[in-house]
Amino acid sequence: MLQYGILYDITGLPAGFELDAQAVDDVVQHYPRLGFKQGFLELFENEFERKQPYPHRFHMCACIEHHRTGQLNIPVPQAFFNSAPFAD
Repeated sequence: MLQYGILYDITGLPAGFELDAQAVDDVVQHYPRLGFKQGFLELFENEFERKQPYPHRFHMCACIEHHRTGQLNIPVPQAFFNSAPFAD
């Protein structure tokens, strides 16, 4: 449940998963997002700035696909975070 909540906050849920709209409204009313999308992106950007050179690499599957095809479709972070079904 926690993973789906995080996923919903960031990008929305995958097809076939639904949350009760009234329950979502109730949660957001009690726990406002307060600029979550921009704040979450800034958190990542600050993490990258503090850890230079950044020690993490692509996930193994992404590395294999990149070397196998020479192509890797990586979403623009702002577009990825903006796909969540919230205004902020």
